[in-house]
Amino acid sequence: MVIWILDQSRHWKPVGLKDGLISVGVSDGRAAVVSPDEGNAVASLIPYQDLNGRRRCFLICRRGSHVRCKGLPILAGVRVLSDKDEIALGNGPEARFYYSQESKPQIVPFEEGPRPTYCARSKARITQGTPAVQCPSCGLWYIETDEMPAYTYCGEPCVGCGRPTTTDYSWAPDPLPALRPEGQRLWEKWCSPRTMKPQVSKRSSKVTPAADSR
Repeated sequence: MVIWILDQSRHWKPVGLKDGLISVGVSDGRAAVVSPDEGNAVASLIPYQDLNGRRRCFLICRRGSHVRCKGLPILAGVRVLSDKDEIALGNGPEARFYYSQESKPQIVPFEEGPRPTYCARSKARITQGTPAVQCPSCGLWYIETDEMPAYTYCGEPCVGCGRPTTTDYSWAPDPLPALRPEGQRLWEKWCSPRTMKPQVSKRSSKVTPAADSR
């Protein structure tokens, strides 16, 4: 599981979610991982394992914050996140991040269990210590050596779930369009932090008299 946040160059970067609490807030107008004791921390993410053994994540918001998920307020300040959820911590396109349940595939020495495990593509038995990759989506194992690169073979997808067999993340948020400084100022000026609805400025009630046509 990871969250995708923007770096200083406005590029998305993944931050892995390990066991334990991770706090997020707004720093310099951007969503960022912060200390839970800092004043700008507005929400926390708590990974857990459900009854079916699947890794999930709670989002718990600080009282008085105005965190939104997919554009909607978070009722009671608690939500179980779903894959690719967009969480907005404040105004502006940079004050948001994305949650992804995807894990990055890694080549690791295989550890044999009580039952034999076979490579999903080559059907060869995977022995103790063999470099192998487990599909992060369906859990199938593949041998991944120079002699038998079964996982990345010819760019073929996973035989179990069809996920692209890359050792990188298969999904990332779309890049942000270039935003001129005046566009950022207008966004912050005309959007309310509470409702995100356009605010109509009060115009002067003074009426200029019409010119006398006589």
